[in-house]
Amino acid sequence: MRIDYNQIEVIPSKGKSGAVIPIRNNLITPESINWPPMELVSKFYKSEHLKDYEKKYHEELIRELGYYCDLESIKSEDAITWSLFGYISKMDKEIQNNFYN
Repeated sequence: MRIDYNQIEVIPSKGKSGAVIPIRNNLITPESINWPPMELVSKFYKSEHLKDYEKKYHEELIRELGYYCDLESIKSEDAITWSLFGYISKMDKEIQNNFYN
């Protein structure tokens, strides 16, 4: 599955953030791995930040998991970290070595 990162749906928060749905669109992942990657499974927990979005968006935000997850946030440090280091960790050793060097 290829993602067109110019066509990602972002739901605005009440502040200066937003949420990407579905969650996978907020994470850069190699096409070859099983979803979700084991390294992220522990991050799929119910967040207290659903209140940061207007009620009219709540149904969309909880549709995928049944609850809002911080990995949906465009400011999620876990999503950003995974999208670089998690992605690289799934590449072959030559790519990893080139990146780390």
